[in-house]
Amino acid sequence: MWLKYAIIFFLFFIFTIIQASFLPYFNIKGSLINLNFILFLILIFFESKNEYKIGFFTVIIDGFFLDLFLPFYFGISIISLLVVYFLEKFTIHFLKEGQDKYPLSYFIPIFSISFIFYNILLYLLLMLFHLSFNLGFNTVISLIYNLFFAVIGFYIYKKIANKNIADNQLKLF
Repeated sequence: MWLKYAIIFFLFFIFTIIQASFLPYFNIKGSLINLNFILFLILIFFESKNEYKIGFFTVIIDGFFLDLFLPFYFGISIISLLVVYFLEKFTIHFLKEGQDKYPLSYFIPIFSISFIFYNILLYLLLMLFHLSFNLGFNTVISLIYNLFFAVIGFYIYKKIANKNIADNQLKLF
């Protein structure tokens, strides 16, 4: 069980280093890929409805790493991610589970709403401290840019999760 937490920590650490050092060279109109937010939302999207430990751990680790590299007060990302986490859990609670427990048709709107809500929360929290943050057309470009990589991450995670589930099943024939 502890191995899952170590892997999550390591992934956020690696994604933070990549995001801070390599990805700024691949911006579109000043919008960057937020790998940490993408990984955060993928992990909490695939988390079971009744499980909260991994989600809280993810919020704290991701918020910590985002706060390290953002020029804001420490803790703003943790607070914003915690609110987004509760919003996502609330939304997932009311979604109907069909044949596919985690369909892409649920992921895209949840990611979009969470991404915009996260940026609005950052904007509002930073206004309290009289700091500037751009919220406008760049947010839409950033949403589309991040959504592209989030869908790729969605399929990668789903492929890995389905492989692990299929390997654990009893095969009779």
